[in-house]
Amino acid sequence: MIKKYIRLFKRFIVISFNQVYVFRFEFAMLLVHLLFNFSFIFIFWYTLLSIIPIFNGWQFSELALYTSIIFLGEGLGGIFFGFRDLPSKIIEGQLDKYLCRPINTLIAVLFEQVSIIYFLEQIIMSILLIILILLKYKISVSFLSILISLTVLVIGVLITNFIYGILTFLCFWVGRLEVVRELIMQLTGFKQYPLTIFPQKIQLLLTYVIPVAFVSYYPTVFLLEKQEMTLVFVFKLLIYLVIVFSVFVSVWRYGIKRYESNGG
Repeated sequence: MIKKYIRLFKRFIVISFNQVYVFRFEFAMLLVHLLFNFSFIFIFWYTLLSIIPIFNGWQFSELALYTSIIFLGEGLGGIFFGFRDLPSKIIEGQLDKYLCRPINTLIAVLFEQVSIIYFLEQIIMSILLIILILLKYKISVSFLSILISLTVLVIGVLITNFIYGILTFLCFWVGRLEVVRELIMQLTGFKQYPLTIFPQKIQLLLTYVIPVAFVSYYPTVFLLEKQEMTLVFVFKLLIYLVIVFSVFVSVWRYGIKRYESNGG
């Protein structure tokens, strides 16, 4: 079973590479788009800190690292890109071709929509930026802090995308909800700013309700060793992951039973 999905994933990688070969200009524009996104955020922090040397305890080097980690998380979350168009497939009855295949329907939907090269670009660029920032500003990090930071980031990516998936699956019952879903997910934009600049209640909101802190703030502070990892934090994070994943699976299973070829 596992080998079958590995072969499937390899096949989608080949298809993605072929698309890059055919649409070279688009590939170049995607790279420019990534560079623009990186540059815009860095310029924002540089401009702000030229006025305020230290932003609530954060220096430019730390904020640059913070931003790079966010982009790394977005790259890792690229595998869930297929959720974006899933409501249309459900409403228009386009899931039939996936249901007829001898593989998991959800995995097939997700893999087919992933632009692997684009997200690999983002992951590689993010890692290179992190290394460059660490070297340029002589920030020392331990292997353990790197491991903890990466683990929290991966779990955070899973949690946030499972929540996004849950919101997407609601279209089995209510029809089109892309606008509502995207409106809710717009709140994830708060991840661009360190958690500590917000009041305590907002910090709790961004940690446990809209858990963007797990893909931005916590991976960064653990990497910089600005905060120690505690067993309580680990327990909360794992419990949160289990709960969200359980809801994710349950909503999908109940939703797919309601699916009809004519949509809905």
